[in-house]
Amino acid sequence: MPASPAPEVSGNRDKRPLSIVVATFGGVGIAATLCYFLLATTLVALPGISPTTASVVAYILSAGFSYYGHRRLSFASKRSHAAAIPRFLTTLTVGLAIAFLLPKGGEALGYPPMAAFAAICVVIPATNFALLRLWVFDDGADYEASVVESYFSLFWALAALTVALIGASACALNAWRWGTVPDTSWLITVIEHIDAGERLYRDVIETNPPFSIWLYVFPVQFADLIGIAPESAVRLYTILICLAGTSLTGWMLVCGGILKRRSAVIVSLVLFSITVLISGNSFTERDQIGAVLALPLLALAAWRIALPEARRPGPLHWLTAATGACVFAMVKPYYAIVVIAVAVYLALRRRDMRTLFLPEFVLSGVGTASYLVLIYLLYPDFFAKLMPLLRDTYMAYRMPTEILLWLAMPGFVLIAAYAFCRRLTNRPDFPDVLMVASLAAWLPFFVQGKGWPYHAYPAILFGSAALVIGVAILFEKHASESRVGLVTVALAAILAGHLRFLPSERPADVLVAAALRPGEHPTVGMLGGGIETGHPFTRMIDGQWIEPYCSDWIAVYAVRRERQAVAAGDMVEAKRFEAMAAQYLSDKKARLLRRLPQILIVDKRGQLVPEMLAKFGFAPILARYDRIASSGSVEIYRLVDRTSFAGPARHLPVSG
Repeated sequence: MPASPAPEVSGNRDKRPLSIVVATFGGVGIAATLCYFLLATTLVALPGISPTTASVVAYILSAGFSYYGHRRLSFASKRSHAAAIPRFLTTLTVGLAIAFLLPKGGEALGYPPMAAFAAICVVIPATNFALLRLWVFDDGADYEASVVESYFSLFWALAALTVALIGASACALNAWRWGTVPDTSWLITVIEHIDAGERLYRDVIETNPPFSIWLYVFPVQFADLIGIAPESAVRLYTILICLAGTSLTGWMLVCGGILKRRSAVIVSLVLFSITVLISGNSFTERDQIGAVLALPLLALAAWRIALPEARRPGPLHWLTAATGACVFAMVKPYYAIVVIAVAVYLALRRRDMRTLFLPEFVLSGVGTASYLVLIYLLYPDFFAKLMPLLRDTYMAYRMPTEILLWLAMPGFVLIAAYAFCRRLTNRPDFPDVLMVASLAAWLPFFVQGKGWPYHAYPAILFGSAALVIGVAILFEKHASESRVGLVTVALAAILAGHLRFLPSERPADVLVAAALRPGEHPTVGMLGGGIETGHPFTRMIDGQWIEPYCSDWIAVYAVRRERQAVAAGDMVEAKRFEAMAAQYLSDKKARLLRRLPQILIVDKRGQLVPEMLAKFGFAPILARYDRIASSGSVEIYRLVDRTSFAGPARHLPVSG
């Protein structure tokens, strides 16, 4: 395809000498920085205000002054507010991230708050100058700028109400049907324990690298700042991330000439609806957040296939794509496989191995590698103590391959529907990139081997996106007269692909009602290996989780590995895992005796809890409790003051 002629540059760029611009920027910046510094130091002196909260609030309050000062004085810009404000808000977000992360890093490393505030006063002005001069208040109108502005102007003009309705519906639907998913509820609890002074991987044990926690720190602390439930803040945060990921995907498709603006708006809205309305039990999972933010990278890869010479992507495009890909890989290093697969596919399609070193791939790789080095330095206990334990237990246990294949069947429906639509279009290469990503995302699903729905979410989302974009291309080219039939096939395949996200792990109402007492904040512990048994139940009764682990997963997997070793005739390994389970249960028993929780959850699935009661001395502990509710295999017990009672636990009349 011949290169499109570049549009003529119009508009007025700032002609003043750079020294004058820098001096003026410095004057306005000093005033804004002093405003920030005074506000931050004042707020941090107030009782109950952390350095992080003080930094973020001060930054937001000084932002309005900064915008008008820089627009009128520093850069003398004539760009309209409609064009400049979205860019300024993006710059504000970058600065906000810096203002948030530096105090957190300072706290983690033991530096005083003033050191972080001083660093912010240097880092943010330098970053702002580059972004404000070259992007926000640059009056030059090139092709990329005009496309960005026109796309987002149209998107917000036509789609704001739809987005608000979809977002509100998603909040209501997820709160009613699924509630807070167990993993997210546990991570919120971990963040609150860390804020209370506990040490990650020492006092509170999370099985994932720290980015899983960092991902939710902002909404949890923001919720604490404004006095709302952290669960609500995390839902809104996830919706905003889904909106950002899907709208940036549409923008990338427009910039690359793959879709027209109207089609891209519709595609963005459809993808947004898919991510927030039918993600079900994977909504707010870190796998979902990472997958949504990886979509712009896939759109950029499609662009590079479509027009490798004309309309070349600029720094904003590959920085956006690299950031999303980096988050995706940091969520779980397994997902780097997807980024690598896309890079290899792109290199093969273009028959140029230099494609592997495009900026978006290099930056995402460098970012992910830097993250791994950072966590190795900051959290040596994760690698020295927890990783060997995980390799022996959680990571070593896998479902049989035939079961995993059965669980992956919904993904095959998406592949079949895409193959049908692909035959009808003369430009299949664009959505092919997303289908390659979908196929690659199944590899982490099988490698992890647990079969949990959210492990399949990236593969299902990328396959759904390939189908949506493929249908949109067909509609634009009028390549099919049977539009209703195409939409029906695509919709049916997408819904079928999302069937595994329909079941809810929300605790039974009878359990919550029995344990919940207005004004009470009971301590909570558990006997059992399922994270979904204790979370979000603990938070739903306004309880305080007192265990260092989310569940007794170490004992569960140690017992499973012991049985596998016995079946294989490896008695040495069997003895090792038996000793591992015994050591964990001995430590747990000692913890419970030191501090008996007021509410004890007992999950009797499998053989672990019966063995705990019969062989490991937990029966006398349970004897101090009354059973107050049960539902299926889960029972809820409340501590009573009868420490001398040595008989079996008393069962009160319960329902359920």
